[in-house]
Amino acid sequence: MKKESKDALLTTALIAGISVSGFLGYREIFLDGVEDLPDSVCEAAVDTSIADSVLPDTREVTVHTSRGRPGDDIIFSCSLITEEESILSARAEMMKTSQESWRNYHAENKDGKPIDLTGGIEATSWPRDASIYIPCTPSDPEEGVGPRPYALIVTAGMFSESRASGDELRQAIVDIGFQVAERAYEVAECKEKTDFPPSPPRVVASR
Repeated sequence: MKKESKDALLTTALIAGISVSGFLGYREIFLDGVEDLPDSVCEAAVDTSIADSVLPDTREVTVHTSRGRPGDDIIFSCSLITEEESILSARAEMMKTSQESWRNYHAENKDGKPIDLTGGIEATSWPRDASIYIPCTPSDPEEGVGPRPYALIVTAGMFSESRASGDELRQAIVDIGFQVAERAYEVAECKEKTDFPPSPPRVVASR
């Protein structure tokens, strides 16, 4: 898959996720700009300092949250959207895919920086998006659908204008992705006992 096609699919998937209402879906509108958001949003799963570091100044921020249930496709999503339609977003989806298939899907995008973690978690960061793979067998898996393992796939990205770039932007996208991943893992009631890192991994090692 070409990079342009992949980017278009990621954008479509994330924006579509904003409008998906699972078991619980709602939005909050803050009229005082990014700097006046509460300390956390999306059921307190996401630290808003992440958004403050990358979203441009605005008079209005809309926060969309949706939560699924064990067995749903969309498990959890969080999107912060400025009045000017800059979007910082992450969504977690339950899929049947192996780590090898996930790696192969992203392999052609040479801008990716792989992030190796313990417990079977893997992540790849690109300049404006990231993908995270977390092994996750639901409590009541579908029968007779083949041998591929279940996983939570988290897609995170920044769309339109942002105040950050380079590694700072990459890091913010990874940060929101991992915070959404942790909440989705709880919601999905995964059978695996996966230990998440105490804080999102660093895209670039400290010098």
